[in-house]
Amino acid sequence: MLERYSTEQLAPNQKIRRWCDFGSSTLSRLAVRPYRPAEFRAQMIRATMGSIGITLMTSSPAVAESAEGCVGEWASGEEGALAITYYKTGHPRLTQGGQTLQFSPGDVVIRDLRRHWQQDSGEDFALMTVKIPTRCFGGAFDELQSCVMRPLRAGDPRASLLSSLIENLGRMAFDSSVPPSTDSVERLLRSAVEVAFSPGTAKRAAGHRGLPLAVVRYLEEHLHDPELSVAGLAHDLGLNIRSVQRLFHQAGTSPKAYILARRLEESAEQLRGAAGAGRVNITQLAFSLGFNDPGYFSRVFHEEYGVTPTEFLRRYRYCD
Repeated sequence: MLERYSTEQLAPNQKIRRWCDFGSSTLSRLAVRPYRPAEFRAQMIRATMGSIGITLMTSSPAVAESAEGCVGEWASGEEGALAITYYKTGHPRLTQGGQTLQFSPGDVVIRDLRRHWQQDSGEDFALMTVKIPTRCFGGAFDELQSCVMRPLRAGDPRASLLSSLIENLGRMAFDSSVPPSTDSVERLLRSAVEVAFSPGTAKRAAGHRGLPLAVVRYLEEHLHDPELSVAGLAHDLGLNIRSVQRLFHQAGTSPKAYILARRLEESAEQLRGAAGAGRVNITQLAFSLGFNDPGYFSRVFHEEYGVTPTEFLRRYRYCD
C-alpha cells in the first residue's frame, strides 16, 4: 500500500509531533528537533513490496534520534529490521554504536534499527531507505551485523549497485500501475545486500577476505587498543597463536597488515566525518586509533592515500 505524508498542510504546532509519529512507525521511535522549528518541512512516501518497505524522504535541517530497541511496526517483524539508506542530496551525519559518519550524495549505509541512532543535517536533504525485516536474511544476518555502519561511498561499484536497485524498486513501489511483486523482490534485494555488505565481499582491510566472523568482530572491538596483538586475540578467543596466524595467511594477509589497514580506513572515515567540524587534532586522532607514534601514523597514512591526514581533511572539505 502506498502512503504519502507531508507537513505542508499542518498547523505549525502540529508539524513536529505528527512527523515524529509517522517517522516512529516507519523506522524507529523518533524524536525530531528541527534547526528552525517555525520553518520545518518534510515529506515522505512509503510503500511495501512483500515484507520489505521502501521510503523516499525529504526534510529541512533537523536532528532525528531514535530510542533503543523500538523498531517501528511498519514493514517490520518482532525480531527487528535493518535499514539500507541511499543518500540522494545533502550531507547528513549518522551516529550509531559510538561511530559517526558523514555522508554525501551517492553514499549507501546499513544500520540496525533495533539500536539507538542519530542523524543530524544542517541543510536540506533527501534519502531513500529500504527497511528489511531481519528474518529475510536468515542465517546471513549475523554476518551482516559486522557491516553495520560500514559505508559504501559514491563511486564504489557496490554503492552504485544498491543505489540503482533502490531507485528502481522505488519507482515500481510508488507507481500504482505496477503491481508490486513479493518473493522475487525479496530475493533480489536480499542477494544484492549480501553481495554488497557481507564480509566475504566487502572491501575491508585493503581487500583482505576470508577471516572468521569471530576474529573480525574481536579486531573491530579492540581496534583502538594500542596493545592489540595476535597473542591477546588468540588468548581471548581460545586459540593458539599458530592457528591465528594460519587464518590470516589463508585470508591472504597478516595480522599486522590487517590491523594497520583497518586503522587507516577508520582514520579516513573519522576525517571525513570531521570535515565540517573545524580544526582536527591529528595527534589525538592517531592515539585514539591505537597508533603510539603520530609521525608514523602520518607516514603510513600518506603511503595509503597519497596525502597527509591534514591534506586529506582539507581536500574533503573542498569537495563538500
